[in-house]
Amino acid sequence: MNIAHFVYSLDMGGMERIVVDISKAQRDRGHKVYIFSMTTAEPSFEEEVKEKDIELFKFYKTGGFDLRLFFKIVGLLRSKKINVVHTHNPVANFYGAICARMAFVKAVINTRHGMGNYPYNKKGESIFKFSSLFVNKVVFVCELARKRFVDLKIVSAEKSITIYNGIPQKAFLAMQSQNQGDIKEQLNIIKYKQMVGTVARLEPAKDISNFIKAARLVLDVNRDVFFVVVGDGSEIDCLKSLAEKLKIGKNLLFLGKRMDVARIVSMFDVFVLSSISEGASITLIEAMILKKAIVATKVGGNPELVLDGKTGLLVPSQDAESLSKAVLSLLSDEEKRIAMGNEGCARAKELFDVNTMNMQYESLYEESLR
Repeated sequence: MNIAHFVYSLDMGGMERIVVDISKAQRDRGHKVYIFSMTTAEPSFEEEVKEKDIELFKFYKTGGFDLRLFFKIVGLLRSKKINVVHTHNPVANFYGAICARMAFVKAVINTRHGMGNYPYNKKGESIFKFSSLFVNKVVFVCELARKRFVDLKIVSAEKSITIYNGIPQKAFLAMQSQNQGDIKEQLNIIKYKQMVGTVARLEPAKDISNFIKAARLVLDVNRDVFFVVVGDGSEIDCLKSLAEKLKIGKNLLFLGKRMDVARIVSMFDVFVLSSISEGASITLIEAMILKKAIVATKVGGNPELVLDGKTGLLVPSQDAESLSKAVLSLLSDEEKRIAMGNEGCARAKELFDVNTMNMQYESLYEESLR
């Protein structure tokens, strides 16, 4: 198959990571794969796809409707003899799905990578509903999202399906090989007995402010805990200000974007995801593979990944007190942390591998090509 993946951008993020990983998996299976980015691309992702002989097109789209872009994309789809277009999220679907039909591409699949509820964009969802008329199937990354879009009558039940995200587990585990002590020494945090961390884009939907407020409450009980935030985003300055205001700067470190996430997370005693809205979090799956006990908010697809009381603890969103109590309960019970970590790892290996995900997508492609 000649497969073209459409994204709004290929910047650092969970959805973008999925697109790169599934493209690499499809290339390994002998397919010709292309990535069409409406805007830009993260240099590290560019290098990854280049190594796999995956051609990347960047269109540097600016705001508003771009008619010329339609004709450019249609020309490329025809010249590359694309027979499968896979779009990711609404903007990419608007351009990718319509252009695919203009280029007579037979198989057109869209994946919605989130819940579409934070913030809810009525106009945007109306446009998505229209552009979804041009696709064979709309894939959701958790069952709750699929049901929500069906209930809102944005997508029909017949056209919708759920496929969980997956990661390249062997490659990810290989990244944690560096000695943990070396990293702790580099970060100057060897003296702390326990570590709690999160990995996320620093954007409102991830609610890192709640993580910081919970950290303050944990430190009121146990001063030997160190907190780590991995990621970058628009809220970085206000989050640092909040940490200063709550006087936890000595016990909290913002690491920014990191390419060695596996090595960092492998040091955590507890992994936290404090989101207000979430689809199927890649960072949750990564933490599960690393056998980490998890505290996550009970939103979106989190309960479909994390089994409450078995592989982690689920708490209400925007509730720092509940979050801190859950973290403290796990920090005080090593046996429970180990048991939850082992259960979570087994669950992730069974359900959330990139090859499992890719085979389900390839089955959809083949069904649409018939």
